Amino acid sequence: MLDSEVPPPHSSAEGDCSRFTYRDLRDLSRFVTTCPLRVIALIDFDAFYAQCESVRLGIPNEQPLAVLQFKNCIALNYAAKAAGLKRGVGPEDAKKQCPSVIIQHVATWREGDSTWAYRPDVKQDMETDKAALDPYRLQSRKAFDLIKSMLPGPPVQKVEKASIDEVFLDLSAQVYARLIDEYPYLATGLQQNHLDSRLPLPGTSVLDWKDAKLIAADVDAEQGVPDWDDIVLCVGSDIVAQVRQQVYTLMKYSCSAGIAGNKVVAKLAAGHNKPNQQTVVRRRAVSAFLSEYKLSKIRGLGGKLGNKVVTSFGTEQIAELLDITLKQLQSVLGAGSGSWVFNVIRGIEYSEVVERTQLQSMLAQKTFAPKAEDLAQAEKWLTIFAGDLMGRLEEQDAASSSRRPRVIALHHAINGRYGPKHSKQMHIPTGARITQQLLFDLSRSLLVQISLEGPAFPCLELSVSLSNFEDVSSGNSSLRNFFIPSAGKEVVVTSHAQPVAGKRKREVSEYFARPPSSNKKTLSGANGVVDSGAGEDADSLPAEASSTSDSGQELYCCPKCKKKIPSTGVLEHLDWHVAKELQDC
Repeated sequence: MLDSEVPPPHSSAEGDCSRFTYRDLRDLSRFVTTCPLRVIALIDFDAFYAQCESVRLGIPNEQPLAVLQFKNCIALNYAAKAAGLKRGVGPEDAKKQCPSVIIQHVATWREGDSTWAYRPDVKQDMETDKAALDPYRLQSRKAFDLIKSMLPGPPVQKVEKASIDEVFLDLSAQVYARLIDEYPYLATGLQQNHLDSRLPLPGTSVLDWKDAKLIAADVDAEQGVPDWDDIVLCVGSDIVAQVRQQVYTLMKYSCSAGIAGNKVVAKLAAGHNKPNQQTVVRRRAVSAFLSEYKLSKIRGLGGKLGNKVVTSFGTEQIAELLDITLKQLQSVLGAGSGSWVFNVIRGIEYSEVVERTQLQSMLAQKTFAPKAEDLAQAEKWLTIFAGDLMGRLEEQDAASSSRRPRVIALHHAINGRYGPKHSKQMHIPTGARITQQLLFDLSRSLLVQISLEGPAFPCLELSVSLSNFEDVSSGNSSLRNFFIPSAGKEVVVTSHAQPVAGKRKREVSEYFARPPSSNKKTLSGANGVVDSGAGEDADSLPAEASSTSDSGQELYCCPKCKKKIPSTGVLEHLDWHVAKELQDC
């Protein structure tokens, strides 16, 4: 990169000093978001779904491939795009436009099966199968784990999952360590100089950017020797190139990358030279780089805020919006939003790379065509949802430390996005072992409650989600968290619903084909339905709410009947209360 054996001559003359200070160098090691030497990268897997299928099937990159989900192609590899195919095209039209294209349907879940599979007869069961994106989630997790394994461990490592195929890296601390190693006089200077003293210039050597694509700056901005902001990005680019190469070597996935001083510019840079290349945007080139883009391409400006800017000022070109003053933007958008837009179109942005690669939530969803007619038909899909979610939980446990969800929710829509919509959620007892049967029982209980409140069928859309994941090793909660004192506190089921005309009571026999038994233990929140604004803490429990039986088994005080129940009979006992209360409706 540079001849770093001998420190450059240091002079007090302004022209011999860097624009950056020892404070900037120190801040680089501390992930300070306002540090002008900050190094942020975004790694973006190229046409990820299509790559997953190409690698799985052993298809070369030159072979056009489309990933089909029932009636539309949801992903295309670059060979298919080069042949003129567009995302969303139907399989017949795809074949007409590109006869050589291989069309691979996504894996599906099917009624009666315990797992997803790639099925040759998927066309015959389009109306009843559910698309399974599990293979892509699994490959994403493996790829992100590989990326993390190539970086120094925490606290030097900061990795944020941006999507299933994108990951942000804050390489600042790692780059700092490389600088101190390659330029030891910097460490000496940190000890001997005031933090606000200027750094010496790194030298006049030309930087070796290797295969990275360098964004050209304006002619005036290109004048002068490389400074430390160039050096840090060059080091960061080298790190990213090694990561990308290792991902391809071990997993055969190509990815593109952007390296810059913040997340907004790095995100744009990652897509600038696809596929399988990386782009570096130096500080001196940011203005020229952003001037090529429309406002909607910037993260956070593709929706209402961006539309308001375009409508108010009559242009979506960033180059033209640079003429708008801060005062003008603030008068239209408000002080906060106006300041943010003013800065971000100039490449000034300070959002943090948040260490987040672990799963935060899971969703299993089905849109019915035709609609699901009754609870019995919906139950079949709840079984599939439970299997889908359980499989993903097991994959997660195999790949990382044991983490479990605390909340399960059911979302129901008679007419899809047009409403009416209902959502109910409840806590999953920490003491209960999560199984496919438990997930089915909980989600069925929530659906029954929705059905009792008003018209629920025929139903166009149904989904079940798991959320509030926590590390089991760090949790200190147990089943007692879900048995709460009788003084106004009950197991909380939060309900969100749009008003539905014609609420009616139904007989519980419509929904329960058999009485509760010890062979089918369910936990239902029907004994504690509250509105979302109830505000009671369902996790609090006084010491007297549990005790121990003569046999040594822990007992829990039921908030409904005040009986003390052995821990092994908790779920069955709650199930009995559910059935009784529904019968009394």
